[in-house]
Amino acid sequence: MKTTCNNCLDEFEIEPSSIQMVTIKDLDIQFFPCPSCGWKFVIFAADAEMKKMVAERGEIQKQIRVARIGNLRQKTVRRLVARQNKLINAQKKLWSELKPRVERLLREGSHGKV
Repeated sequence: MKTTCNNCLDEFEIEPSSIQMVTIKDLDIQFFPCPSCGWKFVIFAADAEMKKMVAERGEIQKQIRVARIGNLRQKTVRRLVARQNKLINAQKKLWSELKPRVERLLREGSHGKV
């Protein structure tokens, strides 16, 4: 996938092998750097709370698949989907809080600029 660096405006292809992961304090951070200037683009970050939400969401998705395959009542499927949607919203809220912190940590640390 092609992208343009926000920092140096260089256009480059994102290669899966360029995705890196670091742990800073309590955060696992996935990012890819601009090959020209090293600017770091954060893809995802997870603290203990986000990791718990990711695991819970995976379990709910499995339950939804099983419910649909097993032809369980629509009410059960709707209840699971509602739980999943509530969790997605909680993850979005948490991400909006985590992202600035992650960017600051990468910027301040020895890991380069964000």
